[in-house]
Amino acid sequence: MRSAPTAQASILAEIPSNGTDIELHSCVVTSGQGNRWCEVSWRGIRGWTSPLLGGGKHRRASVMRLPR
Repeated sequence: MRSAPTAQASILAEIPSNGTDIELHSCVVTSGQGNRWCEVSWRGIRGWTSPLLGGGKHRRASVMRLPR
């Protein structure tokens, strides 16, 4: 989870792929790269996450569990 919707923003927390109780606030598509970022809250921390992040390589990560 990052402080802003960009891969260069500071890391606030690492949500595990099996993380639960993640509250979704909104999603945006950033200009330039066209990446989707979502503003979320998890364990009292509010920040931004993208499904395409990981160690300098793009990979799919399942980090959001939304209520049905």
